[in-house]
Amino acid sequence: MTGRQTLSCIISMVSIVSGASGQVATMAYWDFGPDAAGYTEQVLIDNIADVPTLKLRGGDKDQNGKAGVAYMDQGGTLHVSGRSGAWDNVNTCSEIIITVNTTGWQDLTLRCDYLSENTDVDNLGPPSLDMDYRLSKADDWVEVLNNQPLTRNTAWHEFTKPLSSFTAIENKPFLQFRINDLARGDESGGTFKIDNVELIGTPIAGSVTILAPNGAETLMTDEVFNITWTTGGTVDSVMLEYSVNNGAGWTEIDTIANTGSYPWEIPDANSLNCLVRVSNTANLLAYDTSDATFRMFRCLLNFDLNGDCYIDMRDLALLASEWLLCGDVLDPRCF
Repeated sequence: MTGRQTLSCIISMVSIVSGASGQVATMAYWDFGPDAAGYTEQVLIDNIADVPTLKLRGGDKDQNGKAGVAYMDQGGTLHVSGRSGAWDNVNTCSEIIITVNTTGWQDLTLRCDYLSENTDVDNLGPPSLDMDYRLSKADDWVEVLNNQPLTRNTAWHEFTKPLSSFTAIENKPFLQFRINDLARGDESGGTFKIDNVELIGTPIAGSVTILAPNGAETLMTDEVFNITWTTGGTVDSVMLEYSVNNGAGWTEIDTIANTGSYPWEIPDANSLNCLVRVSNTANLLAYDTSDATFRMFRCLLNFDLNGDCYIDMRDLALLASEWLLCGDVLDPRCF
């Protein structure tokens, strides 16, 4: 990107095709908020199991963040410049901790933008960093980078670390990264900013294919319809969702073991543009949606005896077949 320099080897990135396995994709992404009032360390994009977290710790952390930089993520979404995470004064306890669940993912890469200032010779930003990982909070840290050089000036730079050689971190329920040792040598507490933190990976095969509803069905509120699907590879559990606006928004139905079917009680909705989506919970980018929209509606009739939402001769025939009959076996008048 214009105005940025590559710190380390940049991998070739391709845009993901939704729901496809085997293609590079965003696992998690943080941008620290769109403006000063909205500064946050909450994850913005989350396509992995559990909720990934990022924490800036130690030093003189800027609680409101500082001005960030624009970035286009792995999926092709442009994030305008907003806030960045930052320290006003970096010291020996300044560190970044990222905690994620990598179940269903391999060939990871961690990238971010950074700015280490050099405007004041007595107040320089960090010249290098260390990076480690561990697979539980009880484990020792394993070294990934030691004294990795940083460029110090007033421009933003890109840091990218491919991690495909660290196979121990793939497909794990707990992984924690630590970026630290930012205060070393000739720096004395200068400003350091970080923005657009993106964890990238390749989904491990675990495909999902919906069988029903797959388009053209008509489903009525309160009836029970069996959602059915098949899977390929390892899929332990799935998340079921439905949309009433052709995928513009989704509502969760349930998260269950991968049984291949689910008895769905149709919700109160009136729409011609309904879809169902079934996702591998270990990797929410491995999913399938109904091939075409179907219809959901609530019947407004009170005396539709055969449940087809029409009152016609069929209903009259049902009524006539039990005319003057008594159905209370405890009432002597019924005998």
